[in-house]
Amino acid sequence: MKKVLIIGSGPGGYEAALHARKEGYEVVLVEKDKIGGTCLNRGCIPTKALVEASYLYKKATGGKFGIKGATFDLSEIIAYRNKTTETLRKGLEQTLVKSGVQIVKAEAQFKDGKVIVNGKEESYDYLILATGSRPFIPPFEISTEILTSDNFTEGNFEVKDTIVVGAGVIGLEIGTALAMLGAKVTVIDIAPKILPAAPATVQSRLSAYLKKLGIKFMLNSKVEKIFEKDGKKAVALENGDVVTADQVLVAVGRKPNTEGLESLGLQIDRGFVVTDEYCKAKDNIFAIGDIATRAMLAHTASHHAQVVIDYITGKKRFKKEEFPIPQFVYTQPEAAWVGEFTGRAKKLVLGAVGKAIVDQTEGIIEIHTDGEYVKGFVMIGYGASEIVNLASVVITAKVTVEDIEKIIFAHPTLSEGFKMTLM
Repeated sequence: MKKVLIIGSGPGGYEAALHARKEGYEVVLVEKDKIGGTCLNRGCIPTKALVEASYLYKKATGGKFGIKGATFDLSEIIAYRNKTTETLRKGLEQTLVKSGVQIVKAEAQFKDGKVIVNGKEESYDYLILATGSRPFIPPFEISTEILTSDNFTEGNFEVKDTIVVGAGVIGLEIGTALAMLGAKVTVIDIAPKILPAAPATVQSRLSAYLKKLGIKFMLNSKVEKIFEKDGKKAVALENGDVVTADQVLVAVGRKPNTEGLESLGLQIDRGFVVTDEYCKAKDNIFAIGDIATRAMLAHTASHHAQVVIDYITGKKRFKKEEFPIPQFVYTQPEAAWVGEFTGRAKKLVLGAVGKAIVDQTEGIIEIHTDGEYVKGFVMIGYGASEIVNLASVVITAKVTVEDIEKIIFAHPTLSEGFKMTLM
């Protein structure tokens, strides 16, 4: 029986482990921290739990549903967040063990082309590196305590007036949660628009919706230093302005964990492992997820895992980034997109969708076509993170616009807005 050695148990690592076991391989999964990696413990899951709780509070206090007297207990929100991650983590670990994966709780080291675990060389027929990433802290001059996303997703935090440095996904999601709980939030970024990789519709419209929540944006603003001033946290900008608040969250992106991988003979380019279309870095060594792509998403890593196991079994049905990758930001309203944003664009305001009116959600659906096929999809509004998967199926499977017109969508649902946009 051939052996697959996997370093890192995030979405890429654990998916690779489960796929490999189904194919009959011996699997050893090495994890230095908690099973589930960043996504489950310090990223996707706890962030979404935090935003969901904040959204329910905001919805209940918005005066649109006749609900009065709603309050929140931050300690219970944190307990809910922690319980959510703990439940998923335990379930995942049980699934891995039940499937026959050998889990080793240790930190892998790389030396002279070898993988060292617990002081001994670990053998393998195939090595899959899924070591993930960590928060990136720019070289600002910092002379006071700052917060990273880990404080909000794994530790304790307070609902205070907050400066968020970074208008990307992480900064906007946490900033949205704090704003919905009543904090004054200021988002600072050197870029001229929020979410630099997002479609123009998302950049313009989502920022307008977030401003309605009370979030202030200071874009085209370069941070020089973070310090204390009169008992407050202060951020000095290149233009001479100084912004103060009770706390500062630095969320400008993530850095791949590739330190030491050069000793395996791998090529590292600007911090990322260079791989081919099957995620192969060298011979029988593969790199997946955050260390091998700038699309640092859990589902990208999961797809990479599928690509690798499919490759080593000789099937080679999939390639690294052959299909469009759905992306979204869990603000309120949510925003999601997938595909290419060229050709004809049809738009629908969510106010025309019955379920959206019931949910009191604002937003828009925008679908790009070439006349025959859907090429791109954008949605802003509650539920966008779910409906983007429908768009991904349509684009990947090359379902025609005519075929979509034949499909009966249930009513009243948000998803029927997809068909309504094309009519």
